[in-house]
Amino acid sequence: MSTYGTIADNVGNFSQGTSNNLFLKVTDIDGFAKAAEDVKITIVRDEAYPEPIVDLEVASTIQDGYYFYEWKIAEDAIPGNYTITWSY
Repeated sequence: MSTYGTIADNVGNFSQGTSNNLFLKVTDIDGFAKAAEDVKITIVRDEAYPEPIVDLEVASTIQDGYYFYEWKIAEDAIPGNYTITWSY
């Protein structure tokens, strides 16, 4: 299993009580889409809240190399920074 962190430090702002689509594109060195197996996502709040909000949930496949996860943020979600990690 490979695990990769985020490319940017801050990639978006989300609101409580909303649904948000998170996307992953997997490519080779030349930029061509490549299929990945067992694509999963983990979302954690920060060090003060060690329990994951989403823990190794399976992502949906759009087509080879393109994946998404619909994150339904709870109405009472704690505001702050979250880390999203894709693994495959």
